[in-house]
Amino acid sequence: MEKTSRTKQSQILVSFIPLVLFIAAEIFLPTKQAAMVAIISGITTIPIVRILSGIWDRFLIYDTLILILLGSASVVYETEEFIRFKPAITQSLLIIYLGIPLFSDRRKFTEFIHRSTLGLVKVNAEQIPILRKHFLSMFFMFFIHTLLLYYGGFFWSTTVCTSVSIAGLGLIPIATILLSRLSNLFQFWHAEFVPLIDEQGKVLGKISRNMVHNGNKMLHPVVHCHIVNPSGQIFLQQRSWKANIQPGKWDSAVGGHVRWGETIEKALLREMKEETSLTPTNLIPLKHYIWESEIEKEFVFSFVEISTAKPKINPKEAENGRWWTLAQIKSQPKEMFTPNLLHELNMLESAKILKN
Repeated sequence: MEKTSRTKQSQILVSFIPLVLFIAAEIFLPTKQAAMVAIISGITTIPIVRILSGIWDRFLIYDTLILILLGSASVVYETEEFIRFKPAITQSLLIIYLGIPLFSDRRKFTEFIHRSTLGLVKVNAEQIPILRKHFLSMFFMFFIHTLLLYYGGFFWSTTVCTSVSIAGLGLIPIATILLSRLSNLFQFWHAEFVPLIDEQGKVLGKISRNMVHNGNKMLHPVVHCHIVNPSGQIFLQQRSWKANIQPGKWDSAVGGHVRWGETIEKALLREMKEETSLTPTNLIPLKHYIWESEIEKEFVFSFVEISTAKPKINPKEAENGRWWTLAQIKSQPKEMFTPNLLHELNMLESAKILKN
């Protein structure tokens, strides 16, 4: 498993090396020398990656082969017209490299992020959509810039085409960063805030909800409620497959953040109404405790509602909902359920609230 993880983390970034070097070298060197720099870097990097990761990196091999063809074409067909179109052709390769993981599913995009940082930057599930949005911005700016370069190949001089190519390569990453900063500022203005508390539950201040999910482990309060019927069955909801955290896993019927200015009771009433359409009538405090995962640290206030009513799931929040016996839950793989739910099921079993 560890070897597989290293493999995934190394592939994409190193596959960009020859292409980036080719683009950069063309700015300062003649075409033939620029192509040689890229090809040599690719041929050198392939065995190094093989030694470090134990696999032949297909992305890097494809990159090098394409650049050999492109470099050969540059030498053989070194005409004025080909030179004008070459920046657009080269940048098209970059768009393909960005586009394939960007428009794939969440798993492949997450692998791309790990690969492109060689595992040095750890991202959590909540940060993936944000990163995807920033990569989309960069992708579309490069896409428009590439279309402009193709237009220039028909109507501009070689000097103008080269200047526009260099300017784009320098300005687009900067523009992406600026857009990211503006987006963060806009999100801060419209952010949902939650209380920041200490381990005794004392409120220290407020913080945006996004900030408590970025791995900084700032302690904040959440509410959970388990809905149990008189037969001892528990109602669980299957989390949406689009959820940023634990997608598709079975979880407690009610769970959510306490908003800034809200009491625990008000937060629980709101969450129950939003997620189950129920109003609690027989609430029993279960336990409050601190739960820490790899991306956040929560002060959990857990309750039990004994009810004969069937909860009505919110399709925006959950994929499915059903009653379970404790025996049915234990007969399933643990991976089907959130770790936090499994932790609280032990509390419910110890309190003899659930029945097999």
